[in-house]
Amino acid sequence: MRHGKAGAWWAVVVLLAAGCGDDDNATDVGGEDGGMDVEEAEGAADADADGDLDVEEVEEADAEAEAEADGGGVCEQEFWIWDLSVMPPRDTQICCSLHGEGEHEHVWVEDEQWGPTVDSSGVDEILRRWDVETPDGSVDPTKGIFEILTGIFGDPPDAFDGDAKIYILLYGMEPFGSSEFDGYFRSDDQTTTAHSNRHEMIHINSMTSRAVASPYMIGVMAHEFHHMLQWRYDPTEEAWLSESMAETAMLLTGYLTDVPAANSWARNPTNPLIASGASDPVDYGAAFLFGAYLIDRLSPAGLRQMVEDPAHGMVAVGSAAGSLEAGLTGVGFLAEFATALLIDDETASADGRYAFLALDPPTPATTTIAFPAAASPVTVPGGGVKFANLPLDGAAHAQIGIDVDAPAGASLGVRVVLVDPVAGNQVQEVIPGTHTWVIEVPDTATALQFALATDEELPVSVAITAADE
Repeated sequence: MRHGKAGAWWAVVVLLAAGCGDDDNATDVGGEDGGMDVEEAEGAADADADGDLDVEEVEEADAEAEAEADGGGVCEQEFWIWDLSVMPPRDTQICCSLHGEGEHEHVWVEDEQWGPTVDSSGVDEILRRWDVETPDGSVDPTKGIFEILTGIFGDPPDAFDGDAKIYILLYGMEPFGSSEFDGYFRSDDQTTTAHSNRHEMIHINSMTSRAVASPYMIGVMAHEFHHMLQWRYDPTEEAWLSESMAETAMLLTGYLTDVPAANSWARNPTNPLIASGASDPVDYGAAFLFGAYLIDRLSPAGLRQMVEDPAHGMVAVGSAAGSLEAGLTGVGFLAEFATALLIDDETASADGRYAFLALDPPTPATTTIAFPAAASPVTVPGGGVKFANLPLDGAAHAQIGIDVDAPAGASLGVRVVLVDPVAGNQVQEVIPGTHTWVIEVPDTATALQFALATDEELPVSVAITAADE
């Protein structure tokens, strides 16, 4: 998914824009009658015959019934939202009514959208997925989104309303230009400012090209709920890591909302993984894949530790990496992530670190290097990954020495893969600037491949040398 952002306001919220997910199993929502039982209005008239209602009250009930049948609703409560048709967003209020009550959530719907885009069947599906069960592929399909995510990441905040239930607000979000938004967690609602709703709330667009109760959009709800949980424990986490963790929430609950974006990024990972989110927008494909890798490598306790870690960004990643293996650095962990993307081979290590266990991303594009390589140049994008491929005829080589040179002090993680379809892939760490490793080449080897990753803000120029020894 993409997001539309403008300036520093993004630092307190994440906006998700549609356009790169797949939703073949969408649930149709939006009924012709707006979800209002006409008998309710008729019952009001009957009550008048018994003296319970006067004529004026009957007329008011009839008017409310007619309004709701037309998608108008009764404006039970006004909520502050962001008008996203302008940037930066403008605070405004909309009329909403309560249309769903679950074990862990209230579902509010903008009155204008009740009927046109949301109906009772859609609300029922949302409540079922939040409270009762999640799709196959979830960590526990017998549990709902709320129980799964709070069980792993902890309880949501409850700063103002004394209500353990969260608010899910469904309404029509106007697009900004060609950008169509899916939803957001509005951190203003966790403050005492004039435009705060003072509820634990996620905002979901009911007026997208996808049905609001479709798997795609329910996955978005899980994503935004994680932002609420993140806000409680570490509200100033860096954008790219906060997004990656929110993507884990979709995967943990069985929603593959961002697989198309992940596949697109995997094929050509030129956009950075580590991005500020403002002038440097987060790539949701990269975040989705990194989130999947975090699930594969970390235990549920490790995921929670990362959310609660007061350190941010790569410092938090480095802490998690060190807990997995003494001496493994954050940039080394990024290099292992890159290698998993390159070969996706669970057998290349005893612990499966060079594979995606739940996903099957496409193989990324590589820069081709000819053997022997003499300081062949490769540029690793800032905050990103890069791949190089050096074809080999294994029978023509006995052993090969490798050097990977980078500017002094550059933060660079490197893994080299000896590709052997017969004996199996072999992966080795290479320390930039040192000549410490000599590959013994089997006759069946077909290539040397390089997975490179950096957490530097600017691109890192690398020179690869490979020759017989």
